[in-house]
Amino acid sequence: MSRVVTTIIFIFVALVAVLVVWGVVVSLTNNFSKKIDQNSGFINNSDVKKNLSNNQTGNTNTGNNTQNTSNTNNSNNNSTNNFSNADYALKTLSFNSNKIYLFESSIQFRPWTQKSVNLYANFTDHRVTRLPNIWYNLFTSTSEKDFMVKLGNNNLIKNDYLRQHTDKIIIPVHGLPKWLTGYDLEGYPPKNYTQWNAVVKNFTLYFSQFQGAEIYYEISNEPDLPEFWKGTTDQWLEFYNNTATTIKQTDSSAKVGGAAANQYNGKIDDNREPVNIELIRYVKTNNVPMNFISWHNYHLSDKIDEAKKYYETELGSKNVEFIISEWNGPSSSDRCSNSNPVLAADSFLGFVYSNISEQVFYTTQDDSPNDPLCYGLITQSDQIRPVFYVYSAFNNMSRTSSGIYYQINGENRTIISKNKNGCYDIFVWSLTGTDNAKNYNLSFDSNIKNVSRSSVKDSFNNNDIVSFVGNEITFDSKDDEFNDLGVCFV
Repeated sequence: MSRVVTTIIFIFVALVAVLVVWGVVVSLTNNFSKKIDQNSGFINNSDVKKNLSNNQTGNTNTGNNTQNTSNTNNSNNNSTNNFSNADYALKTLSFNSNKIYLFESSIQFRPWTQKSVNLYANFTDHRVTRLPNIWYNLFTSTSEKDFMVKLGNNNLIKNDYLRQHTDKIIIPVHGLPKWLTGYDLEGYPPKNYTQWNAVVKNFTLYFSQFQGAEIYYEISNEPDLPEFWKGTTDQWLEFYNNTATTIKQTDSSAKVGGAAANQYNGKIDDNREPVNIELIRYVKTNNVPMNFISWHNYHLSDKIDEAKKYYETELGSKNVEFIISEWNGPSSSDRCSNSNPVLAADSFLGFVYSNISEQVFYTTQDDSPNDPLCYGLITQSDQIRPVFYVYSAFNNMSRTSSGIYYQINGENRTIISKNKNGCYDIFVWSLTGTDNAKNYNLSFDSNIKNVSRSSVKDSFNNNDIVSFVGNEITFDSKDDEFNDLGVCFV
């Protein structure tokens, strides 16, 4: 009898051991699979979209890290260096839907690697896509015929998916080759405008055959930098006039503009006005076509509003679109640091309160391996930068929003999006340049049903700790940390 009991006990213990080992193996396998997904370029579409859109879809699953403290006196530690209190009467706030599209994905697309292509395709669609690589075909060509052959072999503009999944395509027109200028380096004007205008007519005819996205020809790229324009201000204006006029004569539906200035007040010649001011005056005086004015913003968000007002004063009654065709953090130290997510969030806010027309993030992927400038959402070794998650959070919010409200209070910023399903996305962050602890206390005019929180600083953190009691939400954060709350009310 005792032998039977001993045998039964032995079998039971053995089964338990097997189950424990099996659980460990499954856990390790799942974790390894997740790492494989991330290391293979992060594009496990369902997982990435689910992680990035939980808050954007008004998900009522609050996760394990949400603490409903309705029946307790539990509260967050208030010994932090900063405490942010804010009251929001959602029922009386005015939610504006006019500029929601400015939060949609708009990006400069360079397909350096397959992961860059995957990143671009991971978004359902894009508002604006800027395609600078097309003009590499021009600069490397040896004749007009060679250019058109290279252009015909370029699959980007011919790609039905690209044109059907972006509303607008910006094509920068710059980088003329030696056979057009007589110089090896780029940045010189054409030596023969009859020849150049024929080239312009042919490429405009070529692009006009493709249906789908609206085409914007951006004439020049950062001519206020000598590496991109080596002529004078007057030579540049002549280049703009010939190019814009020929494009419009060939395809009247095309949009033309420029100058894609590196600085909104950047000059070609020191003794002349900024290139975009010179352009505005020139087109008004000479009746030259211009549908948009464009510039680049590698500054804090206050420069966006400053630039637009600067141009509006000169434009007067002339109606044009305002396009920031490149933007990112102010410096490589910012872009390579943990501060870039909140700097990017602040730029998105700046686009809205400045009421610009379009924005284009620079860029999908770093321009070169081990690039110290950190421009890409991902590196050339396919590592995701934290700014990607902020970029994605705003894009996802734009797809479900029926209107937004924003608030700027000193260093603290808030964007509240009212979702079409009745819940809310709430983005909060601060710009301090420090790494201090911070406690948020947000109160509303309705009791809270559930809340979820994600954050971005040096990485993406889903299901962060957040507490709510009645109509109040509290959570601990850090300065320069982007917080994304999904909130539903009773």
